[in-house]
Amino acid sequence: MTFNIFHRIAINLERGAMSRHFQSLKKKSRLLVFAAVGTLAPLTSNAATVSGDVDPGFGQSGYQERVHSEPAFRNPQALVESMRGIDYAQGLDREGIFYPHNQSLSLSGLLPNGTVDTEAPRNGFGELLIQDGRDREFELLGIVMGRDNKRYAALRTQDNGPAGYLGIIGADGAIELSTNASAEDLGTILAIAGTGNGVALLANGGIHRSDPNFDIFIDVYRANYGSTALERETIDTRGQSWYEIFGAVGLGDDRFAVLVSELDDLASDDTFETLAYVVGPDNRIDTRYGNNGVIDAMPIEHSGDTFDVEYIAADLQGRLYVVRSGNPQGGTENFTPGHITRYAANGELDTGWASQGVLVAPMARNAALLFFGEGRMLVPHHFRTNGGRQYVVTAYSGDGSVDTSVGNSGQLTFVLTNDQPNEQHYGAQIASIGSSGGALVTGHKTDDANGGTHADWFVRTGPLVDLSADPVSFDQPTVDPGTQAESTAVTVSGLQDGVAAFAQMDSGEVSVNGGEFVSEPQLVSNGDSIRVRHVASPSPTTDKTTFLRIGGTPIRATGKQTRGFRFVQHANYQGGAGLANADEFPFTSTTTAIDTEIDPISFDAVTGVTGGQEVFSNTQTITGINATATITVTDGGVVVNGTRFSSGVANLDEGDVIRLFTNAARTADTQKLVDVSISGVVLQWSVTSGEAAPSGGGSGSLPLLSLVLGLIAAIRLRGAARLSDGAKA
Repeated sequence: MTFNIFHRIAINLERGAMSRHFQSLKKKSRLLVFAAVGTLAPLTSNAATVSGDVDPGFGQSGYQERVHSEPAFRNPQALVESMRGIDYAQGLDREGIFYPHNQSLSLSGLLPNGTVDTEAPRNGFGELLIQDGRDREFELLGIVMGRDNKRYAALRTQDNGPAGYLGIIGADGAIELSTNASAEDLGTILAIAGTGNGVALLANGGIHRSDPNFDIFIDVYRANYGSTALERETIDTRGQSWYEIFGAVGLGDDRFAVLVSELDDLASDDTFETLAYVVGPDNRIDTRYGNNGVIDAMPIEHSGDTFDVEYIAADLQGRLYVVRSGNPQGGTENFTPGHITRYAANGELDTGWASQGVLVAPMARNAALLFFGEGRMLVPHHFRTNGGRQYVVTAYSGDGSVDTSVGNSGQLTFVLTNDQPNEQHYGAQIASIGSSGGALVTGHKTDDANGGTHADWFVRTGPLVDLSADPVSFDQPTVDPGTQAESTAVTVSGLQDGVAAFAQMDSGEVSVNGGEFVSEPQLVSNGDSIRVRHVASPSPTTDKTTFLRIGGTPIRATGKQTRGFRFVQHANYQGGAGLANADEFPFTSTTTAIDTEIDPISFDAVTGVTGGQEVFSNTQTITGINATATITVTDGGVVVNGTRFSSGVANLDEGDVIRLFTNAARTADTQKLVDVSISGVVLQWSVTSGEAAPSGGGSGSLPLLSLVLGLIAAIRLRGAARLSDGAKA
């Protein structure tokens, strides 16, 4: 047993892939013909015929495909629906080679109507080739749409050995590679998760042979949205070896959940346990979840069926789902069940959901589930029919039962007909729900025409849910230029009962049910009260219109995120993904004319001030203006909000607090008038001196001159008196 374990561990560490995953992939490769990607060719006219519940306004009568040429590649793909359309990222590696070579990563674009986005900077095929400065090509492991509308991709190359990267891909296809403290390539990346404020990448930290049990250590690299700087730390797995990572999913607040297969002791333990953990922002297991941090994800028996672990997912409310598949799905006319276990937000088995917390339902292998609204989800599957393949999308309600209120008794179906010799269709992954309420389903096809054609296909189903809100009408407030304009409350209606939608201002903020105003998308349902606001135009007598967008149901779709699988997906609902083609309702504000005439103010007269002494007026608050006014003070100065302006000239805005200052007249009983002009309004402030300044006080020569003149007058009076006395004498 010990030899076998270390043999598998060595393969895991040195080849950079999970050995059991690789064996599973080899088995799958016998059953599936993978999509080929090489030089993209224009869309062909012999696209597959689609019939059934489809959206005829999408692509070509509900169908769109991207054609690829030889040689054959397997094609992991990630789809993220953004505000503008569908970002279709392709991470390609050559089939049948354990160490993939000639990898590439390209970013294609489909507009919301399904047509290929060929606008600059994309080429004529709507594609951007992603490469770094060293001209290396990549294998895609997973992708997250950030709040900054950039794509955060976990990438991997085999240049000089396995290396991992976080690549931040802008709308123009330019890629910024992540950096860590040592500025070196990262090791074997196993999964990526969006954590609300950024991304977390899980990587193989190697075997620490200094540990008595030879534990496997797991590294976590974190980066905030908008930054390429990665911080690395080792997750404290509490003495367990995480032998295999099935995937990770973000939970917000810098937390993520990870599904692992673990051993207590590499040297002696041969019992693999499937467990889930929630890792907090400190990169430690959060013991508040499950049983002291352990969420038992062991399979629950149902009719003796065996289910392979696939991945972990989360809905909008933070509940966790462990997804397992049965036998390879779609090869016969029989439905193949999947096995989905739900755990409450605290990590306990949610026994009130489905059958004691477990839903056994038809489900395509490798299919991404899509969660929307209050605990609802979509599950795809498919099966062979005579001359084609039928695809079914089933909607489940919040309690785990089929939601018969949507679609056709809870389901929508469509058929892809084989139009070419030996044409085959594969896959049934759901990428998103559009504002029309239809699900975007994707897969790939092969046929023998023209030496073999390989293509990825997309179908938008007919509406499963009603995401169109009734029109709302806002009042048109009049506010001062450059200030906040806030609407009165309106009530949301017209959405399907129990199905939430996103509400967001294209430039402004939204408040739901009296909550704080925020710029991020907010969940709204029928009956919710909404207020919106924006900053009005800075110009007077000017209208400004922004739009409240409602629709594009909140989504979270998670598929495989581990190296070696043909399908990789992570659509981050927090990036505005659910707002494509949303209903828009205008909110307009008008600004008032410029008004710099202040409301009446007055300054109380001051008397009895010692001559020459500095004196201050009472304070006054400036009101009644919506633009900056100017104050000019003659023979004095002004203090504005505590700042002294001795020149007597300053600017005033609404709400400023002012007071005047001057020096009293130096002669007794003398009135001084201080003239004040505020944008044309003229005021006066009266200051009257009392007694003259004491001897020696003040400055300059006036007091001394007065003293001299007084002495001269006294001497003259005394001389006159003496002359008078002499005459008398």
